[in-house]
Amino acid sequence: MPASFFFDNMEHTAAYAKQNHPEETERTIRKADEYLSGSYLFDGRWDLERNAVPFQYEDIKDYLRQDGEDSEAVYAFNRMRQWLTLAEAYALTKDERYTQLFLTQMTEWIITIRRDDPKAAKAWRTLEAGFRMEYWSKAYEIFKYSPLFTKTDEKLFVSSMEEHANYLINSWNDYLLISNWGVIINHGLFTASQLLPETEKTRTWERISLNHLEKELSLQIADDGIHWEQSSMYHDEVLNALLDVVLLLRHKKAPVPKALLEKTKKAAHACAAMQKPNGHAIQDGDSDDIDQSDLVTLSSLLFDDPLLSAKANRQIDYDRIWLVTDTERDTYRKMDGAIPLLSLFPDSRHAVYEKEGMFLHFKAGTLGAGHGHADQLHIDLYANGEELLVDPGRYTYVPGEERYVMKRSEAHNRPTVKGLDDYHIKDSWAYGRMGKAYGMRGKEKDGAVYLSALNLGYGEDGITIERRIVIPHPGLVILIDTFTGKGDFTAQNHFHFSGKGILSENGATFTTEKNVMYLSFSDGVTLSKGKGWVSRHYNERKQADMLTVGKSGSGIVSLWTVIQIGSKEKTSFLPVTSNCRGTAFPSSAIEAMKAGGTIVAAAHKEWASPTDLFHAGGKTGWGACVLFTEDGPENGTILEY
Repeated sequence: MPASFFFDNMEHTAAYAKQNHPEETERTIRKADEYLSGSYLFDGRWDLERNAVPFQYEDIKDYLRQDGEDSEAVYAFNRMRQWLTLAEAYALTKDERYTQLFLTQMTEWIITIRRDDPKAAKAWRTLEAGFRMEYWSKAYEIFKYSPLFTKTDEKLFVSSMEEHANYLINSWNDYLLISNWGVIINHGLFTASQLLPETEKTRTWERISLNHLEKELSLQIADDGIHWEQSSMYHDEVLNALLDVVLLLRHKKAPVPKALLEKTKKAAHACAAMQKPNGHAIQDGDSDDIDQSDLVTLSSLLFDDPLLSAKANRQIDYDRIWLVTDTERDTYRKMDGAIPLLSLFPDSRHAVYEKEGMFLHFKAGTLGAGHGHADQLHIDLYANGEELLVDPGRYTYVPGEERYVMKRSEAHNRPTVKGLDDYHIKDSWAYGRMGKAYGMRGKEKDGAVYLSALNLGYGEDGITIERRIVIPHPGLVILIDTFTGKGDFTAQNHFHFSGKGILSENGATFTTEKNVMYLSFSDGVTLSKGKGWVSRHYNERKQADMLTVGKSGSGIVSLWTVIQIGSKEKTSFLPVTSNCRGTAFPSSAIEAMKAGGTIVAAAHKEWASPTDLFHAGGKTGWGACVLFTEDGPENGTILEY
């Protein structure tokens, strides 16, 4: 049998796991024992669609069993990720019961779940076949050392993997060029080509999989590193696949194709930038609340990048120690790194502000694909170790209201127009009418950050929305939403809270264990407190506070929101006058808001004609968005000219 291409020595890795990751070691053995009893709860960190209640699988007839409308449990079982848990449990204990269950399931599955059987169609989706090639290969890496794993077993195993490979190679098409399925499938094919005994066939698999991956990445990963489907979870799945490929080629001392290497680096950097201070990914689009720091840590091991170093963990995570050599694991050191104040992704149109424990994510990108939500101009806000304003998540893929309510515009922290939809949901995956977010801009100046973008999704209704975000310092966020249209309409803003705090009845404070968040709004608005949903994992959701802010008008309607975290200073609108003529500007032209010693002036249209300056709160300035602070420039910091 060939040497391992991931870890050097199974015993060394198992000993390291017991010493450095005792909780994960205990969980692995406990899960493996549950599998021995026939109980399967897919609730691991990287299980794509979790089941909230364990499934009982007694024999082969249960492998295709579907309870209810949701097929995800059938897909999950037939990916066989559970074989990785059994393999790791065997490495940790040398208990041959785990090997025996693996061999029993392998034999039953290969003989019984036939690709030409219509009843097995869900088990033989190309995605599941791709995952199996990865998971089966990695389990094989460990079980091949068991005395129970015979030449006959190996022959059966390899023959099934050859069937999988031929199936996937012949199934490759243009759809897979753009879908995350394509990357996952060809990652599985590549992994098998490295871990199975080397033959002319496996060398062909390597060549084909690398060729397909390069073609897929040329379309799927934007120049700024973010996967086009606008889902942080599926971005991470793609990155996981790419990191495996780079790692295996390095272990083999083979060159990594340049384009693949560069796309992997960029995807890793984007992953790190989008990582909240608690190590979790944002829940962008169809995503769960996942601790992704293991991916960033492995990326830090592979690539010299200060952001990766800053966001990485202090040691290689449990899930990844089975993939690295003894030397890589033992010599890895978390390096000092730098987290930028502003991370801007101009192609996919995301932005992240991060400083002193405050993290704000702003999105103005494309819809993505079926995993995308109507979340244009949405923000996420995190401070002092806690989520405050959140994306609702996904909950289910089953068509119906429980699916659609998580995807709609008003389910996100973004401006909308009452009674109108910029995105019309057709089913679980498709939209009818679709809008367009446009013109993401970001600037860091005098210690402050400014972000802006447009939503043209209501263009058919004659309304456009511009969102501007001013962050003078951690703890103060000012949202300026400008609605421009004809006729009467009601502008709205939506705020979805984490579910881990209390929103006051008047909507002015959100109190959590570590934070008090104060909210102030434009004059003349209506506030409606209600309940929305937060789903942190598939098949799990709970109600959480939400707040809808509304203001009716015509022409130009503005909604201001001042968010203060930790301490509250008085907020008020200031009259804005012409410095040259002494007359007052209408609020439809330019407004100014004061929060303590900070003043922000924002224009909703051109106002300086023929030549003019504005005056507000004792400050004089010029520009479309200007920030005045107590220690800033006398005429303010011009954030937008």
